[in-house]
Parts: sequence; C-alpha cells; structure tokens
Amino acid sequence: MRRPFFLFFWTLIILFAPSAGRAQVGVEATLDSISMFVGGKRTVRLKVDYAPGVLLLEPGIQVIDTAKAIELLSSSPWDTTRANDKVITLEKDLLLTAWDSGYFQIPAIPVNFEIQGVVHTLYTEILPLRVT
Repeated sequence: MRRPFFLFFWTLIILFAPSAGRAQVGVEATLDSISMFVGGKRTVRLKVDYAPGVLLLEPGIQVIDTAKAIELLSSSPWDTTRANDKVITLEKDLLLTAWDSGYFQIPAIPVNFEIQGVVHTLYTEILPLRVT
C-alpha cells in the first residue's frame, strides 16, 4: 500500500520541480499590427511579469535582426510598474521595419532570468508579419 503512494509522490515532484521557478516569470510579445508597407514601422511590445527576488537579465532582442528582411530600429527603456508586492511588470517597445514584401515571422525573443543562482530562459511566441 505504501509503495504506490510513494511512487506517485516522487513522480509529482520530478515532473513539477523543474518548472517551479519559471512559474514566477511570464513573458509576452505583441505586435501593434500584423501588416505593414515596405519601409513602414511597427512596434513589438515586450512584457515581462516577475516576482520580487527574480533577477531579470537583458532579453535577446537582437534575435529580431536575424529574421529575413526585418530590421530592429530602436528599443525603448524599460517601463516599470508594480501592481502589488507580488508582481513587477516591465514593458519595452521595439521599433522595427521591413525592406521586402512577403510573409515573415518575428522570431521568439529569449528572456533570461535568474532564480536562486540558476539561470532560466523563457521565449515569447513567434509573431507573424505581412509586408506589402
């Protein structure tokens, strides 16, 4: 009788322990419009929510320049808001342009953070962009 409970208990610990630190951080990227003209400008808003005690490292926004025909023009400084004692929100606007027409993908942006000396990485979703 003890063996099934013991096995179930350790299975839960093994499955959920690696993700426990990541539950304290959330990342999101949104595009102000999914279409634009060649040479036009679009803004990607990068949003990071994290708990106090988490050390946020600089996100890898340079990955946008690796996308075909998309260029990162500038990035704003972080805008910090604190809704309560449990969540800090950082937002950064990334201004980009495209020099060719077609359908493109803005790559997932890696966001690195440190919890108790261990570095973790979360990624935003890939964003579609149509350039005409």
